[in-house]
Amino acid sequence: TINIGDSVLYIPAYFADYQTDLSEIIIPNNVTSIGRCAFYNCSSITSVSIGNSVTSIGNSAFYGCSSLTAIIIPNNVTSIGDSTFNGCSNLRDVTSLSTTPPSLGSSCFSAAGILKVPCGSLNSYRYSSWLDYFIIMEEVCDNITITVTSANENMGTVSGGGEYEFGAQVTITATPNQGYRFVCWNDGNTDNPRTIT
Repeated sequence: TINIGDSVLYIPAYFADYQTDLSEIIIPNNVTSIGRCAFYNCSSITSVSIGNSVTSIGNSAFYGCSSLTAIIIPNNVTSIGDSTFNGCSNLRDVTSLSTTPPSLGSSCFSAAGILKVPCGSLNSYRYSSWLDYFIIMEEVCDNITITVTSANENMGTVSGGGEYEFGAQVTITATPNQGYRFVCWNDGNTDNPRTIT
């Protein structure tokens, strides 16, 4: 597993290429771009979590990640490079959270699967280059329930939970009581307030 620190702003080219024992990647919200071939031929990767601040994914960034079966592309991604998910032969479940289809490079995906997009954006994807890779496209219109709780309400409270549309950006906030300070959320993230999708 690779956990990338909160001070990292971008994943450089060839960051972890050919790391065949790597199974999980967690890219935090502070990262804004993923360089070319960053995880090239990491054939054992089964889970990738991409933070909400990523705007671009470079050429061949996940090329050959043949154990990857699903990916969620955050709503701030505007461009996905050439061959980014090519060679991901088991990638069948792709969710794009952006209502505007990100631009795609050539040979971006290699396997046809299901593309899930936010409610109301299906036609935008159907009339874009995404149609070259996905015959089955569906809108996800279900609301998502976000629950936030304080580990100890004597130390502080949290707000921002509720029911939201799929793909919406939500701000959650921890408010410490007098004499206490906020440390982190249960996943280790230290942003407060924190925006999640």
